[in-house]
Amino acid sequence: MNKQLFNRVADIAKDQEPTRVEFAMIDDFVRKYDNIYSENTEVFMLIIDAANDIEKAVQKAKELIKLINDLESDRKKLIDAVDALGIGLPNEADVVVKALPRIEAKLTKTIAAASKSSDIIFSSL
Repeated sequence: MNKQLFNRVADIAKDQEPTRVEFAMIDDFVRKYDNIYSENTEVFMLIIDAANDIEKAVQKAKELIKLINDLESDRKKLIDAVDALGIGLPNEADVVVKALPRIEAKLTKTIAAASKSSDIIFSSL
């Protein structure tokens, strides 16, 4: 009888040991999840901030294109005036006259790419 009781107590003890381990595993699992959730939230906040920064950059680029377009009539007048006089533009002015269309083209291309990327980011959140 004592041997049976001893065996039964031993069996119960064996059954309870894994239970304690399982509870510890649950606590550890939940703690790890909480850490992942916290880090995940931080990552999403960084991504949202980056997308907002992209939107600000796009807006600034659009403003620069407007300024370039506002200068376009002055650029044409300047080119026509020097052509009528039969003289070339001073180096500095020539560089600017040629650079403005290139800057506008790069800004336009960048706006398209940046807008697309921020749209993708915002739609994935």
